[in-house]
Amino acid sequence: MFAPPTVDSSAPADSGTIPLSTGPLPVGQIAFACDQDGVPTALNAEITPAGDVGVRHELAFYECLEALLLQVEATLLPATGEIELVYNSTHNTNDCTNCDMDVSYVLTGVPPGTWTLVAGPVRTAIVVP
Repeated sequence: MFAPPTVDSSAPADSGTIPLSTGPLPVGQIAFACDQDGVPTALNAEITPAGDVGVRHELAFYECLEALLLQVEATLLPATGEIELVYNSTHNTNDCTNCDMDVSYVLTGVPPGTWTLVAGPVRTAIVVP
């Protein structure tokens, strides 16, 4: 489903560290619901007790609630210090309640460092220990 990661050659050859790879990160625990709290569009991230990155995106997109199938793709971009987030949604019914969606999920395998999560025009930074 995902292309294999490519090696990021931006790390100096003599740095003594293995360069990070550009590529997909595992995404789990995806949940979504119609926005009920009136919070404006926001992207929030925090370190979970397991050391993963928990993400909550308020007003992520406008879509049909019933029978929504949601896939979240997260791509690590070490050269820019970013994690790009993309939502792919489909639904299998014409009888819909359309609403602004709040989405939450967990990113695993995020390397230590400061990362900027980017979901379209919305951005937030997190430090991963």
